[in-house]
Amino acid sequence: MEVAVSTSAIIVRDGKDRQGSVLSFGPVEWRSFLDAVKSGSVGSADG
Repeated sequence: MEVAVSTSAIIVRDGKDRQGSVLSFGPVEWRSFLDAVKSGSVGSADG
């Protein structure tokens, strides 16, 4: 996963598929996602 920060968004893409889709999140949504990961509310891709 690659993450880039612009002035108004956080942009995420699969580093192994650079031609694939790009996701863009606002700062509030990104913070909510990080908080969920830190609290264990979001599972891993492995299982």
